[in-house]
Amino acid sequence: MFTPNRWLLFAWLALWFVSAAPAGPMLDGKTHRKDDPLPPGALARFGSMRFRVAGANHCLAVSPDGKMLAAGGEFILRLWDRATGGELHSVKLKGDRVLAVLFSPNGKHFAALTDSRPYSGRARSDAAPDVAVIVGTVAGGKVRTLARGKYDHDVLVFTPDGKHLLTWGGGSEEGAAVLWDVAGGKQVRRFPHARCYALAPDGKTLAGGTGGERRGSVHLWDVQSGAETRQMHGHRCPVHTLAFSPDGRTLASGSKAHPSSFDPDDPPRTRDNSVRLWDVNSGKERLPPRRHAYPIERVLFAPDGKTFVSLEERGRLFLWDAATGKLRESFYFAGFRRSNALLYSQDGEYLFYRGASSGRQKTITLNQWDITAGTERHWQVPVREDPVLACSPDGKTLFALGERVRAWDVATGEEQHSADGPFEDVVAVDFAPDGKSLLILSGDHRLRLWDIARNAYAPSFAVRDVASYRFTPDRRSLRIVGNDESLSVRDLASGRIVRQDRGGPPDGRRRWSPDGRFFATIGTGGRIHLWDAARGEEIHRLAGHRGTVTSVRFSPDARWLFSVGEDATIQWWDVRTGQRIERFQEEATNHVCYGLSQDSRLLAWACGERIHLWDLAARKEVKMFPGHAFGTEQIELEGDGTILVSTGADDFAIRCWDSRTGREFRTIQARGISIYDSIHLFTSPDGRVLSYAPLSRRNAEYALHQPSTGREICRTKTAIPPALSANGKIIAVLGDKLTFRETLTGDVIAETPVLHRDGIDAVEFSPDGKFLITTGRDSMKILWNWRRLAGLAREGDAKVSDKELATAWEDLTSPDTRKGYRALVTLTDADDKAVTLLRQRLRPATTAERQHWRKWIADLDNSNFAVREKTSRALSELGIESERFLRRAAAEKVSLETRRRLEQILASDEMKRISGDSLRKIRATQVLEAIGTPAARELLEAWSGGAADAWLTQEAKSALRRKEWRSQTP
Repeated sequence: MFTPNRWLLFAWLALWFVSAAPAGPMLDGKTHRKDDPLPPGALARFGSMRFRVAGANHCLAVSPDGKMLAAGGEFILRLWDRATGGELHSVKLKGDRVLAVLFSPNGKHFAALTDSRPYSGRARSDAAPDVAVIVGTVAGGKVRTLARGKYDHDVLVFTPDGKHLLTWGGGSEEGAAVLWDVAGGKQVRRFPHARCYALAPDGKTLAGGTGGERRGSVHLWDVQSGAETRQMHGHRCPVHTLAFSPDGRTLASGSKAHPSSFDPDDPPRTRDNSVRLWDVNSGKERLPPRRHAYPIERVLFAPDGKTFVSLEERGRLFLWDAATGKLRESFYFAGFRRSNALLYSQDGEYLFYRGASSGRQKTITLNQWDITAGTERHWQVPVREDPVLACSPDGKTLFALGERVRAWDVATGEEQHSADGPFEDVVAVDFAPDGKSLLILSGDHRLRLWDIARNAYAPSFAVRDVASYRFTPDRRSLRIVGNDESLSVRDLASGRIVRQDRGGPPDGRRRWSPDGRFFATIGTGGRIHLWDAARGEEIHRLAGHRGTVTSVRFSPDARWLFSVGEDATIQWWDVRTGQRIERFQEEATNHVCYGLSQDSRLLAWACGERIHLWDLAARKEVKMFPGHAFGTEQIELEGDGTILVSTGADDFAIRCWDSRTGREFRTIQARGISIYDSIHLFTSPDGRVLSYAPLSRRNAEYALHQPSTGREICRTKTAIPPALSANGKIIAVLGDKLTFRETLTGDVIAETPVLHRDGIDAVEFSPDGKFLITTGRDSMKILWNWRRLAGLAREGDAKVSDKELATAWEDLTSPDTRKGYRALVTLTDADDKAVTLLRQRLRPATTAERQHWRKWIADLDNSNFAVREKTSRALSELGIESERFLRRAAAEKVSLETRRRLEQILASDEMKRISGDSLRKIRATQVLEAIGTPAARELLEAWSGGAADAWLTQEAKSALRRKEWRSQTP
């Protein structure tokens, strides 16, 4: 145990550490290089914009003078200054993917091929090709389209004089080579169809490979006239690849038999998997064929003409002496499916190729082979980057295009354009539980903690093979789980390993408990491994599923663990004892789902159509619902479980059920939806269930609903679901603009323009609600003060005056959401003055009001019709605040007339109305939660002791629960 003196010593050391920690770069734009400034209003950007490309990238080119780079990917083409990494030009291509990019020989122009066909993963669809040939000027960045049509092209070549372009690709008729006039923008001629093409270095001769079932031929055409000048025969299978030697005197050809072109009973020797070298002038073979075990995928000459490589379909790479035809080396080429992941250096001394990927290390190896010395050098890049390679004209630099362009010095192996600071090369950024710090994982496998307010970061420490991490409850250490399930505890101040525990099952998937005390990993053979994170020990090994376990989930109080397996069962486990309590299964089906109430009291599950509701404390089923006709897809329980929301597997309906009566009281039907669309159900931190579903496929519209009230919060045109703030009161909707809305009313708080150059992919609020991290399609992350970004922050640091305080109190009731949130921010800035005001003006809810409401419910069954009508109107005018009370009353034993009227009131549009008094209660609890002082917590506790079903009571309880979880968990 710590003695008082030890505590004082520890506090002094902690204070010394914070003051002695190296100050981080100031966040006024000096964090990054002058040629890489921060966006206006941003606090920090994680990752450099230099050499950064959005989305998947497919092609890379270096200008002839080596001063510029060009890269193409999804919907964008970019040009950079190689020295600074600054972007020179960007060309946005709506709906198009860049297939190839190339600089002209004089470096004044660039050309690109784009394809608008839809893609599935990395493979192009079978839709008809729609390719555009684009030419642009480097000086002005202006582009024009030479042609767009049904060209199955993916190869682009300039003639040496730069006046013409040759394009070709595929093996189809649409892939036949076409010669284009760059200045006139017209098609000059189309060459006969061939399976592959190659242009001679002098640009005067075009070679094409053809072939049938038993024969392959090589054809030569004069580029200027289009006349065929020679045919060369010898292959017994179709010619699949061609390459000219640098002097243009030798042509290499490789054959590849399609499986349908030969009889399986034919002996292997009749299948011509060979590389042949032809004398271009005489048409004769210069050397005997170089035979291979498998079909030839590609041939490539070195720039110096001394060697050439051949690549087998199975990925074996062979290095040959071009003069003698002798084999010098062979090795496996892991990236053979990407032809631009294999190239020679310009001097022919090195061969660069992609090596194997490491799933455990999550990296891909890039190899540099020194042909003369026979030695290798290796570099590691993240798997997600899947690199494309290019070499500088002087042969001194190797470039690899992934999420950004990386560069290495070929002679020394050192990486250029490396990170200049802690924010330059970032893999992951996470908020600390208090929202005041960020945990940054950089690309060099180092972790550091950064204090947002002080602009200072702690010394970094190296970590390897990180799968996940969690803060300890005291926030002084970090529990790190590796991909091998090893668990280590690191001291954040020093980076020292406090404890290292043994590893668990390899390649396990993990799930942490809400309080961070436990985590579960999925092993093999249907087993689940349960770990105590504090002790670093495996406490239970749970076995009960037949086959693979697909998912695990802890209850909110971390008392229970639930698992789903491929055996279509849901199993309920006791975390403390490791015993299985129940096994849920109704029928053999692929649709298995479940949901838990926030108080861990109720479980709803479905294995097929029907939905079952269980009381976990009583360990018995309390209700059963009809569910969905073709299976239930998702289930969520709202708040304490009074409302159950479900979606169907095939009926695309969102259904709301009263868990007390078992009745369905609302259905929202998604329109224009297909099997490729999905409905997202998620529970906000305040316990309300929200749905995000396609509204119209034709218009690409999506709608965000509160299913229980039927309120449509907003519509948007993006499939990316909105992001919720930590308290669930604010929702950030992505679209042409980033829009902040009040979740309860759906009204706009503020709108901001797009914060990233290529649009936003994700938004994350900090736990304390003060900051916001946006992630762009270029994978960049930017930190903002969201109130300042939304224009809600107060100007200057002056204290809030009494007059401002009084005005803010009145404005809390404003239906103008912008005004209401400015008042909320003003009260938050007032701290203890605001707590005193709220304590004086807002009392805990009493039962007197509820007794008045209960009298009205009794009057719904009054013998006088006029009284019944008047009472119905009065209850309807209460608005959404009375919803839980009225739904609870409808579940009790009341007359049919009373139940009918209550159900009508609950289904009416009037119940969607929110009074100013209700808005004040909601916003007041937000103020106290944001202030977070002991006095604010004390007032929240007082409000939580009011009438059980009062809105102020429920909101105060939710705020306290959120604060408690934030104090325990990351």
